[in-house]
Amino acid sequence: MPRVKSSTPAFPVSAFTPGCHPKIEHLLNGNFRTVMGDLNAHHDCCFSALDNDARGNQIAEQIDDSDFIAINEDHPTRIVANRNSSPDITIVSPSLFTCVPWHPDVALNSDHIPITVRINKNSVFIEAD
Repeated sequence: MPRVKSSTPAFPVSAFTPGCHPKIEHLLNGNFRTVMGDLNAHHDCCFSALDNDARGNQIAEQIDDSDFIAINEDHPTRIVANRNSSPDITIVSPSLFTCVPWHPDVALNSDHIPITVRINKNSVFIEAD
């Protein structure tokens, strides 16, 4: 039987949530989805060195109410003077949790540290007649 490569699309989503009531639950559904953004939120789930804030609590609750997982590691995504924080959050669907390494890059001329993620998902092959 020949093997046919099945296309498994990945859906990267970039988000910025202005205002005081961040709503991301509509982004936290589907398979093979990565949601990344400057959510201006601080919460333990994203290893922010700052105290949890209202936005962080709202974002964390929306993540908890979904199947998605925040994959930030214990590294700041923003450095200003002596206050490191992690307002930039990366969230993935369960199907990508073990396939998406999270890596902060060398800082550019910005207070935000660039984040690199690579989707290391092998192609899926199906039997064809």
